[in-house]
Parts: sequence; structure tokens; C-alpha cells
Amino acid sequence: MNSSGTLNQETVPATTKATKYYKSITDYSTEINGQHMKNSVLEIKRDGNLASLSIKIWLSPELREKMMDTESPVYFTFGDVMGSEKIAQLLVESPPVVPFDPSSTDGTYTLSQQIKLKEKLTSDEEKALFSPENYEFQLLNEDKLAVYTIIGLELSTIQQP
Repeated sequence: MNSSGTLNQETVPATTKATKYYKSITDYSTEINGQHMKNSVLEIKRDGNLASLSIKIWLSPELREKMMDTESPVYFTFGDVMGSEKIAQLLVESPPVVPFDPSSTDGTYTLSQQIKLKEKLTSDEEKALFSPENYEFQLLNEDKLAVYTIIGLELSTIQQP
């Protein structure tokens, strides 16, 4: 403050957000639901012994804001629907989880993951591999533990214009 009782600009500290409000996505995982996260149909494309899994995910502005205000990283992965090992048995190895950056767009994201396939798959194995209903999408916390799972990836919950 100067002698006339007003604040000098140079004495007012700049307000910056030094710390994030949430430590982990686990802090608000019970609030994640179909109202705040929607998905397209899972697309599966093969290129030799690799397959690319790709899905569009929409986040509500509220969920996106919370994710951007989270200190620990958020990851995602695709895997077998719970209780099944159809897909895992067709892979050379479990794919590494993929970091998810909620600040990269305005709410709709195309998320992709590569999987390495075993050689010489039977026609039944290929059919299982290319069936979206055999997969689930998992949102993971910093410990790479699932905090939210979407099944039914053969159905789109995103409203198409």
C-alpha cells in the first residue's frame, strides 16, 4: 500500500494455481458415469501382426475440468470384458497403458492403442479379435488401476448430429 492507502500493483502477488485441487482421479471416480462420459463404437483395424483399437470419447465440461485439475496422471487401456480372456489369449503381450491428456481438446477425444497379435490366428480367433463386444475401455488412476469401465463398445452413446 502506498501512503494514500491504495495498493501498488507491484506489491500485489500474481494469483497462480500452484497446486491441483485433486490428487488422483480416484478422488472423484464415483462421479464418473454415462452422463459425464460417452463413447463411439470401438474401431478395430489390423495391419499385419498389429491391431489398432480406436474410440471417440466425449467428456462433460465438469468431468474434463476435474481431470485437468488432477495432480496425478490418468491412463486408459482396452482389455477383455471382465471374466473373459478371449483377447488376452490372442496377444503376444499385454499392451502398455496409454496416458490420457484431458487438456488436448474441447471435450471429444479419439483414443487409440496398438496391440500385438499372435501369428496364425484361426477364423474364430479373428472373429473374436474384431468384435467390439469382446472389449472394455478402462480409465485408470496413477497406479494403473481401473477406476471406470465402459462395456458394450459395439454401441455408441455419443449423440450423432
